Amino acid sequence: MKNLFIFSGKLFLVFFATSVVALISMIMCLSSDMGLAYKIIVGLLFVAFTLVLAWNNALNRGEADTKEHNFAFWKGFAAGAVAMLPAILVTVYYLIISYHGWETGIRETADGVYTLLYLAFISYSPLLATLVPFNPAFSIDFAQPAITVLKNITMPNAVFAPMFFIPIVIFIVSVGLGYIYGNKERKAVNQALKNAKNNK
Repeated sequence: MKNLFIFSGKLFLVFFATSVVALISMIMCLSSDMGLAYKIIVGLLFVAFTLVLAWNNALNRGEADTKEHNFAFWKGFAAGAVAMLPAILVTVYYLIISYHGWETGIRETADGVYTLLYLAFISYSPLLATLVPFNPAFSIDFAQPAITVLKNITMPNAVFAPMFFIPIVIFIVSVGLGYIYGNKERKAVNQALKNAKNNK
């Protein structure tokens, strides 16, 4: 269990560090006059960068656990979920409070929480903004009234709040599959060494 939390901590640091780098770069990108397609491409490059680092960490952990006979099929997915737990909790919290975003004292909190989520997943924002047929900045649908007063976000790239679960799920799945692939790679190496030894 201790190894699981250490693994999750490393994954969270990977996510945090890449989010900071993406934030600095994507703010400049989103504020420029470049077309949406280019913004999506730049965002996806940062997404790929994050997922490759997460995958490599998971792959190495899967290989190490296999070597130490501690491999468990579910461990990669569990570690990814624990690493994303803060994001999951913040997203759920936002969905709850933003439903009452028009009430006194709650709207400001909802705006702040949304801004935190948006900045954490800013590299996904151009793509996620195209996946809904309306601009959530002008919507009064569930979980969206609070966004109508946001001043510091480029509204054409506003993201429908439940869609923040998409990058969370993608991260967890990438870690889980990377961990499993690490197990397969280590088994292949072990088998190759065994075959080489038997052929001597």
